[in-house]
Amino acid sequence: MGLDGITTWFLRVGTPIFAAPLALLFEQSIAAGIIPSQWKAVIINSVPKIRKPETPSDYRAITITAVQSQLLEQHVVHSFIYPVLQQQQGLMNGRITWRIQA
Repeated sequence: MGLDGITTWFLRVGTPIFAAPLALLFEQSIAAGIIPSQWKAVIINSVPKIRKPETPSDYRAITITAVQSQLLEQHVVHSFIYPVLQQQQGLMNGRITWRIQA
């Protein structure tokens, strides 16, 4: 569940209804270069990495964000960042390998 209380299950089940409005919001957000402030909100939880944590490095930060911001982030990564990386590097199955240029 996201910070906004909307679950991914809810969006997945409602895809026929939500897809077009969300796509429009994403397109307008990217075109304007503005992300809604509600999508920027985050809660950070500290989860211990070990049984008895003593220092800050013994914790892992887990962030909870709005589901819409996660979807927008995935869209930006797959539509804009991966294509650039593929031009610069070999990107195979989510792994980045450097292409040797002769």
